Amino acid sequence: MSQIIDLPLVKRLQRPSHSDKDGRGRVLVIGEGLDAAGALLLSGTAALRTGARELQIAAPPGLAASLGVAVPEARIIPLDEALAGAAAQSDAVVVGASSTAEDGRPTRQFALAPGGAAYLLMAPAMTGLKPAEAQAFGGRLVLLASLAEMAALRGRGQDEVLSEPLEIAREVAAAYQAVVIMNDRDSQIVGADGRAWQTAGNVAALATGGSGDVLAGIIAGLMARGFAPVDAAVIGAYLHGRAGWRLSHDVGSVGFLARELLEEIPLVMTDLSTAQTLPGSL
Repeated sequence: MSQIIDLPLVKRLQRPSHSDKDGRGRVLVIGEGLDAAGALLLSGTAALRTGARELQIAAPPGLAASLGVAVPEARIIPLDEALAGAAAQSDAVVVGASSTAEDGRPTRQFALAPGGAAYLLMAPAMTGLKPAEAQAFGGRLVLLASLAEMAALRGRGQDEVLSEPLEIAREVAAAYQAVVIMNDRDSQIVGADGRAWQTAGNVAALATGGSGDVLAGIIAGLMARGFAPVDAAVIGAYLHGRAGWRLSHDVGSVGFLARELLEEIPLVMTDLSTAQTLPGSL
């Protein structure tokens, strides 16, 4: 049923810096609403920690100054209909928190641009998403949602999704021609072709506010580095889980913060660069 991560693929995480710069790419993270600042910071920083070369954050004017100070490595751009131009110059785009425009149109409609950018939509950006709209992304789409959020997307009961998580994830992936990550204690990752992976035994403390934003940024950083969306999703989920595992041993099994995951990301990648086998499981 489940696929195994390819170790040589994982070892691409730590290519020599002198040959990696041109392949590390640019990430654009988009969020609306004054409540989006934390999510934008977490996703954007996670993308940089995973090795993206450049970061742009599209945010409301009221957040520009604070985000510029909090993430000085990022270029802060206005949140308007110029998003398509910014997306066209990016390698990976995250459409995340509070992502419905004032006129009711999802920001994803402004952000979709021709070209080769890969996209990750978090649950708020998936509101009203139709299969035909998702298919317009040309297979360059990752959908990241909880079990409850996935149930709402498909108009299914949460109990039904809980009883058949893999089947529901495969249904969504096929219908939307997208990579699906359905988050729970054991997360389901499914490609549009039906291949499936499952994280096993994630630490309970990963179920904390902002953890999903970190995962989104990790996946975006990997896509910006040239990993295919399905590979970025699988490896990203694995890195996220290992970062949580490290913190659970250093800080405690509960009580660590999502922002503390950020500093663990490059350490986990360094550990994996010399690993003969993959610790943990997926």
